[in-house]
Amino acid sequence: MLIQYLIFCLGAGLVQGAYARQPGPGGVSTFDAPLWFFTPAGKIIIPIIAIGLFIAEVILGFVLVAWWAGVFLWLPALLIASIFVPGSAIVSRNPAVPFFIGILIVIGATISFLV
Repeated sequence: MLIQYLIFCLGAGLVQGAYARQPGPGGVSTFDAPLWFFTPAGKIIIPIIAIGLFIAEVILGFVLVAWWAGVFLWLPALLIASIFVPGSAIVSRNPAVPFFIGILIVIGATISFLV
């Protein structure tokens, strides 16, 4: 269960990192991101997903592993995921790639929780 939780946290960290690098002030240029990322709907839906995944990380850590996992264990996964978000040395500036990969990882981890 711990490995599945860490995989979930990695996917959520990718989504949260992509949210942090959304187009606009302090984010990436609008030319580096797909059109959907800087539409009004994208600017509302992406933060809701990122915040929802953060809440899910904390709750799942408390419920599935232990209290210390809910408080601390998502931090290393977020740091590892930050290597793969736009603006790092090994990735392009496009936030869509880590966002969609993170969503796929989260869906896979959620399915593995249910199995």
